[in-house]
Amino acid sequence: QSVTAEVDSRLLLVHFIREQLDLTGTHIGCDTSNCGACTILLNGMSVKSCTYLAVRADGADITTIEGIAAEGTNHPIQQGFHDQHGLHCGSCTPGMIMRSIDLLKHNPDPTEEEIRWGISGNLCRCTGYNNIVKTTPQVVTVGKQQKLNKLTSMLSNIIANAGYYEILTLALNSKNDNFKFMRKTNEEIAVTLSNPKSSEYQIV
Repeated sequence: QSVTAEVDSRLLLVHFIREQLDLTGTHIGCDTSNCGACTILLNGMSVKSCTYLAVRADGADITTIEGIAAEGTNHPIQQGFHDQHGLHCGSCTPGMIMRSIDLLKHNPDPTEEEIRWGISGNLCRCTGYNNIVKTTPQVVTVGKQQKLNKLTSMLSNIIANAGYYEILTLALNSKNDNFKFMRKTNEEIAVTLSNPKSSEYQIV
């Protein structure tokens, strides 16, 4: 939703979000940008809102923890935190989730080292981080399966019309989705689908 308000030039974005918009899911921890509890997405990038002036956000697209999923549903990262027991007191959780969303946006299949580095600016005093780190691989795995299901459904008619018998192998990556099909004549056919971020795919 669009929000218009007059604010003091010294007002921090986190206070504007919590006190004027009444969106208290964004937490205040340190007020020095060290802990990351106040992390939000500003124009798609994670920002620590406790050291960001509200006036600087004029015209920006801001997403808080309240806006990442429809009411009554969980974002995949939220579900991952639930399934992997990635939260205890919950103080750091909104910021961790927002940071993890940004991490996956820029690195859709990170290694454990990359995950740990990616969330290193967000502090947790309860979990020891291990369960938090486990949430991201779960999201990646679930996302790949959903993508596979979608692609398999989209390709069902193509497979039937071309005389392919079954999917032999599948490789998902950030550039192309590689499938190998078996023809009914037992001839293996390799197929690459381009433009994986689009709803339409072309065999190349």
